[in-house]
Amino acid sequence: MWKSLKDTQQAANDELESRWKMECETKRDKDTLEQEVDALVAQNKVLENQVQSVQTCQAQVSAETRQAELDSIAMAQQLLVHNPREKFLKQLVQNITNMKWTVEKSDDGDHLKGSVKSSVKGTKHFDYDLQRTSPASVVDSLWTLMDEGKRFAEDLPTSQS
Repeated sequence: MWKSLKDTQQAANDELESRWKMECETKRDKDTLEQEVDALVAQNKVLENQVQSVQTCQAQVSAETRQAELDSIAMAQQLLVHNPREKFLKQLVQNITNMKWTVEKSDDGDHLKGSVKSSVKGTKHFDYDLQRTSPASVVDSLWTLMDEGKRFAEDLPTSQS
């Protein structure tokens, strides 16, 4: 009987020791996971700061690029005003293309405004917001307008002598 009580006590002690070891391992695992979570949270904050920094840099580069574009437009306009040869070339282009244009500054950005004349269809006006319209899109649209004007002129009857 004493032996069976001793065996039962030993089994109970073994069970308690086993549960104690499992609880210690679980606590260690929990501590390890908490440390890993803390490390991931810190890493996430670093990445968020880097993303914010990159976005700030992108905005700054975009603003600087836009300012450089505006400066180059202003310089070109000044050249046209102060350089007779450039003024002549502008007039020559306007006469050949039947297009007249100006760049107007406003609060919401620069606008390229003008018109293309056609003897058949009259005058077609254009107004491009240079802040919202890509340069390639503006050029394509202007070529289309000039091409339409050319086709209108080709449709005119010619006098035969």
